[in-house]
Amino acid sequence: MRKSVVALLIILALVVLISPGIIGRLAEKSVDDNLSWAAADRDDIVVTSTGFDRGWFTSAGQHRVELREGDLHDMLFGAFDMAETDAFPILIIDTRLDHGLIPVSSMARDHGSLLPGLGSAVSTLSIEFADGSVVDLPGTIFSNIGLTGALRSSFVLEPDGVDAAGVRLDWGPANFVITASPANGDIGVSGEFGSFAVASDGETVIVDTLGISVDQAATPFGFTIGSAKITLNSFAIISATDTTTIGPIFMDSDSAIDDGRLRADVTLRMENTPVPNFGPANIEIVTRLENVDAAALGQLRRSLEAMSNAKIADTTMIDIEGDLQRLLASGLEWHFDQLDVKLPLGQVTSRISAIVSESDAGDFTWASALLSLDASADIRLPADLVNMLTEAYPDMHAVIAMGFLRKKGDYYTIQAAFNKGLLTVNGAPMPLPMLGIQ
Repeated sequence: MRKSVVALLIILALVVLISPGIIGRLAEKSVDDNLSWAAADRDDIVVTSTGFDRGWFTSAGQHRVELREGDLHDMLFGAFDMAETDAFPILIIDTRLDHGLIPVSSMARDHGSLLPGLGSAVSTLSIEFADGSVVDLPGTIFSNIGLTGALRSSFVLEPDGVDAAGVRLDWGPANFVITASPANGDIGVSGEFGSFAVASDGETVIVDTLGISVDQAATPFGFTIGSAKITLNSFAIISATDTTTIGPIFMDSDSAIDDGRLRADVTLRMENTPVPNFGPANIEIVTRLENVDAAALGQLRRSLEAMSNAKIADTTMIDIEGDLQRLLASGLEWHFDQLDVKLPLGQVTSRISAIVSESDAGDFTWASALLSLDASADIRLPADLVNMLTEAYPDMHAVIAMGFLRKKGDYYTIQAAFNKGLLTVNGAPMPLPMLGIQ
């Protein structure tokens, strides 16, 4: 019995005292792998490690996340009205890593954990501007690295506010949990951001209660599948003379692959959405993709990315056309089970479906694609809305006279179908010329 106790104590000492130094290098590599994997699908995001100061029980290191030219770069520069000569700030992640099979040194700080793994880490964020100045960002990230390199992180933000350069920032509490596994490509995000407000030049923008729940898995086709849910209580812009409020907003999506075929569905609801000349609208969309060739879709996605990187080279455009033809030749379905817009004048309802039958990719032409298309649309417009449009656009009278809009009570309807090259609108056939389509 005594020998067993001694052996147990020796093993415990090895785990607690000896393993941290051995595990430290593995934990450091895991941190690098997780950050690099997060940016692996984007050529415009570069993650650089400035090195770890590795100790026996704890290590400290820094990673720099830089934005290079690309779609995200162009979008952010346009959103912030930045000149091309401006340098976008660099995100800096400073990390303290307590490593070991049992990271006992982590117990000396907040959110320490004795959970077995490669280590337990705490990270802080800051922004480095072009002039070399650095500003700390609020919030702290607490992470646990599993034995396989899988990462579980919690982002914790306490409510606070700050004044900077004539801008007032206020934020509420936030707590997000992020799980990632570079080994199999899975990633999950869940949590809630209480509120965020920016006040500047007499105008205030308020984002109230943002919730996110994402569970995605990698596929061999170059894209991820799974579920994603986003909720936003409201988004408001307040000025001295006007207040615009949008929301609540709800988005729920799910996707899966069965026998090489992709299925995806999305539900989107937006309330109080301003529509110019028509007032606030409630929008509800329920759409789904069925029976999509996952391999063909993945190839088209890669070609689109290559086109973006090549600045729309002619040869790339030809490749994309071929990839799109292969995708359509493999057959697919796209349905809008609900496409409704509720306006002060009444509700617009739409039901739209398009089914492309599978065909021989070698004999594919755009004319053959139209002949294999089976589509339908059922649209209903409030009479008050049509009357308003007719007053603004007199040509609408001809549309009604030709039978494209048919009056039924308080609504005008459009029932259209397209099958084997024949278009039917409200029961009237309208053959389309197919010559010249290639």
